[in-house]
Amino acid sequence: MDIFDVERELSILIDTDKKAWVQMYLLLDKVEQEKLWKSTHNRFGAWLSHYAKKKNINESLLWHRRQAGRFYSKFAERAALQHHDVTKIEEINIPPDSLNIAERIAAKDDAVADELIGKLLNNEITRQELLSVWGRVKADAKAKKAQEQFEAIPYRSSSPEVRKVEARDIIMLLSKPDWLPASMKNTLLTIDDGENYLKKEKRFGCTYRTASQFPVRHSGLTSPYFLDLVVLENFSVGFDDKIYKTHIHSIKVITSPEGLDSKNFLINYPLFSDYTWLAVPEDLAEAASEFAPEWLGVISICNDRKTVNIVKEARGFEQYNVRAKLQVMSTFMIQYKYQ
Repeated sequence: MDIFDVERELSILIDTDKKAWVQMYLLLDKVEQEKLWKSTHNRFGAWLSHYAKKKNINESLLWHRRQAGRFYSKFAERAALQHHDVTKIEEINIPPDSLNIAERIAAKDDAVADELIGKLLNNEITRQELLSVWGRVKADAKAKKAQEQFEAIPYRSSSPEVRKVEARDIIMLLSKPDWLPASMKNTLLTIDDGENYLKKEKRFGCTYRTASQFPVRHSGLTSPYFLDLVVLENFSVGFDDKIYKTHIHSIKVITSPEGLDSKNFLINYPLFSDYTWLAVPEDLAEAASEFAPEWLGVISICNDRKTVNIVKEARGFEQYNVRAKLQVMSTFMIQYKYQ
């Protein structure tokens, strides 16, 4: 194939099936690796930009597909070196934008990249959940830049073999309802009709959604206040109320002892939720439990970054700010409905 053959095949895909992103990537990769662009341009990027203009499409669409394919291909190469079988790129059913977001979250950390791609292959994480994690990663990066505390390798501990629990690990683990205390899920388990858990969940309309760096406002603040993680769920309400009622959990994420010195969140977080939690690595669980008032729940994340323990269960508020809760609900619907 020469560059003109590739362009013809790309044009057919773009005109007939823009969702066939893997085939687009394979063609783009052929142009780049075999340097087919040399016949018409002096570099690959110049050819890609020229072709996008000729087809009257956004150049970023091609770059994103090329980047998503390369991200997955590197994952497959690492797996092959370890003699692990993985799905061939031609057979995957992962949207390219999910791979693009996962790549940003991983920040060149191969271990995190492999974990995220594994979850995508097994349908264990959604695009909305990835966006929630990415929101926290961006906030952490911004804070580190402001404090001039960048590390040589982002989000990696000084030891190459042991990585500390980071905020993104906590956000990812709390993106599923598994962590909710048993007492909050008892209503779901009272129905025993021989169906499995997943079918019950769909049948009875159980919903669980998360959003990180969630913006809220109240009269005491002149600018938006950001909650680390907000969870909307109806697992903890009775079956008769699942259509009409939703519980809001606000979760403060702290990953260092210094974070426990700040108590501002004790004032702001409860204003916008039914339950308020503090999520910490297991090394801080004891200190967090001593620090927490009686109504504040404590969630401990084990160092394996796979296990969640409830150290102290949050107590629901009998009275709360209705206007603030409605603000959270409406903001969530507007900003996160289509993610």
